Amino acid sequence: MKAFRIRNGYLLRLDRGEEVVTTILKFVQESKIGTASLSAIGAISNCVLGYFDRERKTYISKNFNDAYELISLNGNITFLDGKPSLHCHVCIGDAHCNAFGGHLFSATVSITTEIFVVEAETRIIRTFAKDSNLNLIDLQENA
Repeated sequence: MKAFRIRNGYLLRLDRGEEVVTTILKFVQESKIGTASLSAIGAISNCVLGYFDRERKTYISKNFNDAYELISLNGNITFLDGKPSLHCHVCIGDAHCNAFGGHLFSATVSITTEIFVVEAETRIIRTFAKDSNLNLIDLQENA
């Protein structure tokens, strides 16, 4: 991974073989980044995407093992239990221009992935919400 400082954050370039989620989290921890938003494009493979089943209150995951265009990654970095937490959704496209999307659990860079990390001024906290079984942004904690 290569990182370049920009006005409000960083531009990252992940290289072939790097795992997207763990590489971003490692960079965030080492750079002492607080809250940030993320956007990315690139080429990835071996993706695990998820869909949150509201009735079961759990994620259903699906593996995508081919090579895909990373059409779009949008997400944020917040804090959960005092540690950086990554929450990203992606849209990926296959060789036939079919698109798939969902919550990103993992993916491996197949060529390159370019990520903009835009830092926020305020540290945002997530807390567990029993009614949804999710870690949600806590607006009262952050007020």
